[in-house]
Amino acid sequence: MRILLLIVLSTSFLRAQKSIQDIKQKAIDYYQCEKFDSALIYFNKVIELNPFDSISYIDRALTKEMLNNYCGAVADYSRLARIDSNGVDAYFLRGIALYKMGIFDAALFDFQKSIILENDNAYAYYFVGKIYQYDGKIKTSKKYFEKALMHNDEHSESLYELADFQFKRRNYDTALVLVRKSISAFRNIDALKLYCLISFMKSDFSEAVSSFREIIKTNPSEIYSLINSFRKLKKKPKITKKNKVETDYYYNIILSILFSDYKSSLKSLYELKQQNSLDDETLFLEVLINSFSIIN
Repeated sequence: MRILLLIVLSTSFLRAQKSIQDIKQKAIDYYQCEKFDSALIYFNKVIELNPFDSISYIDRALTKEMLNNYCGAVADYSRLARIDSNGVDAYFLRGIALYKMGIFDAALFDFQKSIILENDNAYAYYFVGKIYQYDGKIKTSKKYFEKALMHNDEHSESLYELADFQFKRRNYDTALVLVRKSISAFRNIDALKLYCLISFMKSDFSEAVSSFREIIKTNPSEIYSLINSFRKLKKKPKITKKNKVETDYYYNIILSILFSDYKSSLKSLYELKQQNSLDDETLFLEVLINSFSIIN
């Protein structure tokens, strides 16, 4: 009788586990299809059936974040911390959610806690560095970016921040090495914009123009802010006739834009249009040049 009871209980348990797994899979499927409202409903069911499933709390919190419910996400990470007070995920992920909300003091506590629990997490050091950066403690933030690189020497975000630090101090050679490493690790738009600026200040106009054109093609919405960055530069390098290429109108147009010389860029643009070139890039550049000519 006792053996039969155990068999019945075991069978019931296995059926319950299969039911939970089926529901969880539905939740995951909805999440992957970006149907986050439906995914949330099923993650709720999973947690109702198994309130100690730590992974499901993470899944549900991430789903809430996708629905911009950061308060709910923070609550789920807090529930996870109660289940496993020594688990790094609860503190690190809650720190990211708080960071996104701009609640930096609480985020700082969570990132520091996650570092105590797992001291080789490069991203935790990076976020601590960013919080100190926002607080104006630049030297302290630099130390944390460097610590991030000690644990991951290809950490793209920290490499970018250190490159930017050196650029602002006009240490262009050091900045160039760092930003190249950042782009090599992950070709992100901020690093590419910084590379464009550094190349320009080092008088490597060919690279500056090339990266500018890449940004036009891949992230055109970033061009306006990049041009404004060029306008704010002090002690720009000198441009000479040797820097201009007689037949490369695109090069001449962009180089003139980088020097805020909109009259010359308009002239080169006119010459380009005379060649019957009315492609997307030409027309986009025309709008840019006209808008900045009006501003100036």
